[in-house]
Amino acid sequence: MPKKSKGWAKEPRRHALSAYGIPNKITKKKTAATQVTGKLFPQHVLEQIKEYNEIADGREWIAEFDLVNGSILMNDFQFSDDVDASYLNWDGERDSIYNVGYIHYHPDNLVPMFTAQDFVLGCRLHNMRTEGSKEKLGYTLMGLVVKDRIILIAVKPGEKRQKQFEDMIDTDGSPDAVEKLRKIVGEMQNRGELLRFNDVGLDGSNMGKAGGLII
Repeated sequence: MPKKSKGWAKEPRRHALSAYGIPNKITKKKTAATQVTGKLFPQHVLEQIKEYNEIADGREWIAEFDLVNGSILMNDFQFSDDVDASYLNWDGERDSIYNVGYIHYHPDNLVPMFTAQDFVLGCRLHNMRTEGSKEKLGYTLMGLVVKDRIILIAVKPGEKRQKQFEDMIDTDGSPDAVEKLRKIVGEMQNRGELLRFNDVGLDGSNMGKAGGLII
């Protein structure tokens, strides 16, 4: 099966991605969105993330999350040689079965926020996943790794969300676009299309929810 792009090739304004770890099942209860702790992130995974942050040396990296036998595993790490650009490829049947989201690193030279382009990727992944995959994990994971933490959300977007986010890409990061994005995200939260989890420190600690790091 030919590979389909999950990223934005040759779109230099793309900001990034990142996500990861979660139990087999996500519920819509508020408690589920506040009880994510370092226990979901095995020590060797946290060490791996810290190592890749160092290797990146100011570049972005991106990886996908696979759900295998009830555990979230990181797979297909890719580093970007360009600033503000990295890509994922849909790996046919394997990703249709196992992929449940992505994780992405923002070095210090990039804005530590999710952008409209990040949400486009989240919507694309959600739409490409099979019903069997969604039975195991109904939401699609989006995460952002910054200097000291992993910021994690999960989305189950409505039918027209991808188009809404695509229409904003050209103005991504502008004050008007940021305000519009906040409103869309707020609406998604109210409708159960988006869950926000507590941030996880790279030492495994529960860091609560950092302000200003999510649109």
